[in-house]
This record gives sequence, C-alpha cells and structure tokens, in this order.
Amino acid sequence: MKFTYNWLKDFVEIKIPPQKLAELLTMSGLEVTSLKNKDDDWIFEVEVTSNRPDLLSVLGIAREVCAITKSKIKMQKLIVDSVERLAYSLSNKKFKINIESKRDCPLYTAKIIKEVKVGPSVDWLKERLELIGCRSVNNVVDITNYVMFSLGQPLHAFDLDKLNGNFICVRRAKEGETITTIDGKSFNLDKDILVIADSQKPIAIAGIMGGKDTEVNFDTKNIFLESAKFNPLLIRRMRQKLGLVSESQYRFERDADIENVIFASFYATYLIENIAQGVLIGSKNTPYKRKRKKIIVFNYGKVDKVLGVHIKKEEIKKIFKKLDFKIKELKDKLKIEIPSFRKDIKEEIDLIEEVSRIWGYDRIPHTFPYIKPLTDLDISQKIIFKLKNLLINQGFFEVINYSLISKQVLKDLKINSLEDLTSIANPLSNQQEILRPLLLAGLLYNVSRNIRYNEGVLVFEIGKVFEGLDEFNHLGLALCGKKVFFKDSGKVEDNLNIQHLKGEVQLILENLGIKNFDFVYKKEPYLEIGFKVVVDKEEIGYLGKVDKEVGDNFDIPKKDVFVAELNLDNLIRFVDLNKKYKPLPVYPIVRRDISLAINEKVSLKEVLKRIKEVGFPLLKEAEIIDFYKGSPIPSGFRGITLSCLYYAQRTLTEEEVDSLHSKIRDILKNEFSVQLR
Repeated sequence: MKFTYNWLKDFVEIKIPPQKLAELLTMSGLEVTSLKNKDDDWIFEVEVTSNRPDLLSVLGIAREVCAITKSKIKMQKLIVDSVERLAYSLSNKKFKINIESKRDCPLYTAKIIKEVKVGPSVDWLKERLELIGCRSVNNVVDITNYVMFSLGQPLHAFDLDKLNGNFICVRRAKEGETITTIDGKSFNLDKDILVIADSQKPIAIAGIMGGKDTEVNFDTKNIFLESAKFNPLLIRRMRQKLGLVSESQYRFERDADIENVIFASFYATYLIENIAQGVLIGSKNTPYKRKRKKIIVFNYGKVDKVLGVHIKKEEIKKIFKKLDFKIKELKDKLKIEIPSFRKDIKEEIDLIEEVSRIWGYDRIPHTFPYIKPLTDLDISQKIIFKLKNLLINQGFFEVINYSLISKQVLKDLKINSLEDLTSIANPLSNQQEILRPLLLAGLLYNVSRNIRYNEGVLVFEIGKVFEGLDEFNHLGLALCGKKVFFKDSGKVEDNLNIQHLKGEVQLILENLGIKNFDFVYKKEPYLEIGFKVVVDKEEIGYLGKVDKEVGDNFDIPKKDVFVAELNLDNLIRFVDLNKKYKPLPVYPIVRRDISLAINEKVSLKEVLKRIKEVGFPLLKEAEIIDFYKGSPIPSGFRGITLSCLYYAQRTLTEEEVDSLHSKIRDILKNEFSVQLR
C-alpha cells in the first residue's frame, strides 16, 4: 500500500516529520518498507497483512497515526445539495437494478450523474495518483481511483449512454458469454464468474475490471456510478480462474468494509460534481441487512497478566477511542463495540494486542520465558526426546516431510495394494492425494536430494503415518554413501552397509531397555534384502536394503540405500527406561577371539546361541566384531571374527579359559563346518 505524507495530512493532524512517522508506524506493527522524497512530498510504502484490509486506504492509515501520535482525525467535508436529492429514486426514472444472489452481492449502490465534462484531471488529483504509481486516465476515472485509495472502497463508472436498456443486473455469467475488459483482454465466461450486465450482455467482471464497451472516455456525457460489496471468496476464485488482477480485486478479495460502500459513493459524487461539473439526478441503494455489532468485554486485569506490565486504565481507554472503538465502562471492565472495518478483532486477546502495539512493544520489559521442565513429559515424549538425542549423537540429521503424498509414490515403491489408504476428498494438487502409510517415501526423497552434494547421508524422521482412520508414530532411518569421521590418525571413511543399519537399530532398542528382540528375514516389495524387527515375537518394524528399481524411481544415483522403520506406538509397550546400577567387575575379564570362515547359508544367530550354551557360565558375552567377504575367503563363505569374554567372581586360571575356549572352537568346527583361521 502506497500513500503520501500530504495526502495523509488531509485525514489526520500530523506534527512530526515523515522519518519519525515511518519509525512509529513500523514499531506499531505497520512496517514501512520504503520512504522516498519526491516533488515536495514523501511517498510511504507499507506492508499490509491479509487480516487488515482497513489499512488498504489512507483513512485506515490515518486511524493508526491518530492512535500512535495521540492526534485528532479529520475528514474532508462531503458537500451535497440536499438529502432529498441524494435519495431520489432511480425507479422513478424506470431504471431497475436486479441482484440475483445476495450472497454474491450483499449491497449495490448506483448514482446517475449527467452533463459530465470528462477531460484531463486537475493537477492536484493527477499528481497525487501518479506519486503512488497510478496512471491518470481522465478526471472521472481518476476520481473513482482517488476515492478507492482514500477510503478503501472500489468504485466503477460506466458510460450511461452505452448501456442497453434502463436495467443493471448483478448475476453469474451464462455459458458462451464473452467480455473484453478495459485493458484490451478478452475472456470466455461461465457460471463461476460474477458479472455486471445490462439488458443484453455483461459490461464488467464484478469487483475486478470493467468492460471496454462501456468505459468512460472524453466523449462521455452521462455516467452510471457503481459502488458495491461482493463476496470476497468468490472474487478470489474468479481472480484465480481468469488470472486477472486489479487494485479493486485486491481490496474486495480481502473483504472491504460494507459500511463504507454508500459513504464512498457520496464522496465520489461530490468530487464529480465539483471537478467534472456533473449533475446528480438520481440515487439508489439495494436493501441490505446490517450485521449486529460485535461486542467484546475487556478485562483490565488481563493486560497485566498477558503483557507482564501495568498500563493505566485511562491510557487504555484513550487507545481504544483513538482506534475508533466505541467503549462503555463497567466495573474493572470495558464493553467494547468493534467497528465493522476491524474484522481481525475476534476476542479479548486481540484487544490486548491492540493495546500493546499502540502503547509500544519497546516499552515492555525483557523477561526470560517460562521453560516447562522435562519431568512433565509423558512416556512417549520421553522416548522421542531420547531417540532424537541418540541419533544426533550418532551423526544423523533430522528431517521433516509432508504427511500428504501422491498415489504415484506408492507405485514408485512397488506397492500395488491401495487398501486402508486415507484419501483426500479435495486435494490441492496431485502431490497431496493421500496420507502417507509409511515414512519411506519422504526419506528416499531426502537421500536423493542430499547424496549429490555429500559423501554420505544419514537421516531420520519421527512422524505420523496413517492406516485407514488410525494413525501411528513411526521412526524412520535412511543411510547412503560413506560415514566420515575423524580420529587421531586423521580422516576415516567407512562405506555404509546393512550391518551399520542393523547396528543403529540394535543401539536404539538397547537404549530403550529392550532386550528380547530379533531380526527375521522378510521380503518387502521395496527392499532387495529385508528383515522384520521383532520384539517378544511381535513385529514392530522392518530394515533392509532398498530395491535398485525403487532407487531409480526416486532418482537416487547408483548407490546402495539402507532404510529402517519402527512403529513407536507398538514399541512403547516394551520400553523400560528404568536404569539399574551394576557394580564394575572386581576380577579380571579374559578376552579370546576366534577368526573363521563360515558358509553363507549358516545362521550366525544359531552360531552365537550355541556358543553361549557351551560356554555357560564362564562365557559372559560373545559377539561378532568383524565381517569380511572376498579374497582370500572362499566363494560362498564369509569371514568373521568372534569376541568371547570370560568372567567369574574369582580370578580365572589360564588353563580353564584355554580349555573352554578350545572346546568352543571344536564345536564350531564339528557342528558348523567352519574353517578356523
């Protein structure tokens, strides 16, 4: 929104320089984005939020200035000959106005002005419009634009002699109708478009732009002046469908004030009479039902609680009066009538915000915010908090993806079953057709975008997935490329594989106090190698290597991707976050390693289980610490290293450890046909 300093002074008393005014407006929430000096005037440009259509006028800005500078508002006096002449009924002249839908057009006003002398605008009017970037057309058109920028109410003037019949209708367009607007563009119309029509055809696209055939030019003698209120949602849809924008559309779309319609029409008539020597011969307003005024009870005590600072009652009352709010005093409260132009004020907290911004945000003292202690978290929040910290410490980055995806994404994942999907009845685009049934698609997009610029990608997401009407919290992991870290010896690169992923999932489960878990082979359509994650014989997720074709569908370069997904809502039943103290070993722990080559078909899980049975009770732990495939390991075999830890509540002898360890080696060789190395 642009306006000038001198223009604003017509509406409000200003005794401060433009630079100071710009600062005060910005501090009150109306940001001045530009201030320029030109032709002995100052041009302000302010950023107006969508919930403040009243600020799309000089009058609206003037109200703000009045409040923040404690000055007086003044209105240019509207001069009319007599109440009787302004109320002269057009019906007496056999001129009919028909509104097909009050929802589309709640109020329509018309004035017939004759003997108009259309010509170039007077200097002050032309200069004022051109300073804010509005091209001067002629005195009548410039007056309608001037009133729109002054009061915020769009108007339109038609050449009366170019209208067919003494009839104006506000209606939806008929199939096959067309119109050429004043900018020379032609449009095919349909029932979604609201038009102003005479007895034969559309003469304007309502609320957006007039037609070329009835525009006012230097040959015009008589005009039909329109001022109306249109449905803002309908105007928005029309703008989107036609791709047609205008200053009028911008204001109607933001719900221009209906109480301003008649007043703006009077003001424009007065200017046309005095600048273009027109003569008003008739005026008519369609009947409309005034809305009940919104009343909000304002509690003085709430201001202290919300803002943390005391503001005097008298100062609060002055702020509301300067903002043009009507107030009635009650005991320790105010009964406030909200003006029709302040559609953003809906409840008491909005009034407190008005007080704070006019009183001055900079006058509110700085305080530390209240931080809710973590002890108040419920179990699910504690788990999520713990998982995020754990994964970040492991080198993962958190990602957040949209819950809405397209059905094509499921096809890209090679998922053919479309049952239990939650579809959107009216999606905004084909990319937002359904609620995601798993996190995998988003994680693959994350990998695709980031692996091109990084040696490795480790990402996780905690979010909701949907099955029919049910929703669940899931944790998803994705690994790709290399994990790079630094040791004393320098940079270390480790190619990520499924063992890394399995290790991360195992670390997650162990940190949540879950012990009885297992990984069981299971084929999924989107996985080349897949395992289900089982806790106490219940499946709570999956992990595996992404299928090559799926990777191609997500435009992932020729790299292996490893993913896992766990249902946190199912997992929570097995979580034990209670930590128990275990004393450190008093006696020495003895470690022995076994390097061997074992057939790929042999289950390592069974190997470890058998070792622990044989080594009980001295063998406290047995785990795989190294894994290798390739020369010199024979084809069809894999090389592993087992680490065995022996411990007792006494000092073990070398002989008993060697004896037990030798027995374990013999079991491996005889029962599992391993090749000891």
